[in-house]
Amino acid sequence: MRQLAWLHTAPKPAGGDNLTSIRKSRAEQFDESEKFIDMPACDLPYMIDYLFQIGPVINSGAIPHSEIESWQKNTGYKLNGWEAATLRRLSISYLNESSLAEDINRPAPFDPDAAENIMKEKAAKAFAASMAGRFGRK
Repeated sequence: MRQLAWLHTAPKPAGGDNLTSIRKSRAEQFDESEKFIDMPACDLPYMIDYLFQIGPVINSGAIPHSEIESWQKNTGYKLNGWEAATLRRLSISYLNESSLAEDINRPAPFDPDAAENIMKEKAAKAFAASMAGRFGRK
């Protein structure tokens, strides 16, 4: 889900210009440059389809359970509890990555090298913070 959110997001330019009407999503940029996007496999494609039928986000927020319930009533689909909870978690994941992906330098979540670097950076920051707290430094 994070991969789709990253692709659907139009990153903010480095200069801080926030005119979303003229920014293009990464997917649009890839289409124009005719670059191939290698996406990871998806074990449950029907869940992604359901999420996009409902809408991955609603009013800049994650889809609430009430919206999932309304979608089920309107479409005749019957989700079990696990599927409904998973749709909500997928929506939250999409929303979170959409926000982070506005950073023009944010690497694709499906880039294994970038993911490893992000984990190393987080670990280094956490270690520095714990040492600063331990020794009273900021």
